[in-house]
Parts: sequence; C-alpha cells; structure tokens
Amino acid sequence: NFKEDFISDEKYFSIISYKASIEAKHKLEAVDIALQSIPGEYRDGILDMIKKTRHISQDFAHENTWNKWKHIFIANLAKNLNLI
Repeated sequence: NFKEDFISDEKYFSIISYKASIEAKHKLEAVDIALQSIPGEYRDGILDMIKKTRHISQDFAHENTWNKWKHIFIANLAKNLNLI
C-alpha cells in the first residue's frame, strides 16, 4: 500500500534526521570543549590554521607556541570524540 509505505518512509527519514542532529550536536560540543582547553587568545587562530585559512602569526606568538596549542586542541578533540 502506497500510503503505508510513504508513512513508514517518512518515519524512517525522521528518525535518521534526528540521529544525525544528535550526532552533529555531540561533535559541536566536542569542539567547544576542546577549544576551552586552550587560551582564548589562540582559539580563533587555531581554528583558522586547521581550516587552512590563516598562517601562523609570529607577531603574536612563536611558531612553536602555535603548534603546541594546535596539538593540544587536536588531541583533546580526538579524546572528546572517543577517537583515542
């Protein structure tokens, strides 16, 4: 029956959409928590570096400092996502 199949398909896609929303929320929370582990003045720069929209600004801090905070952010993000 077309109507029953349509309704069951609609419920299925609704459940899939809900699960995707929950997963996306979890990932955003993992990013937010990882960002809290680094000093505020580095947060935007670290995200830009990861997105490759910004190069390291040595006027603000040494390259090693940027790399240290980038490493800490990525490690904490991986832990938050249960990847390590």
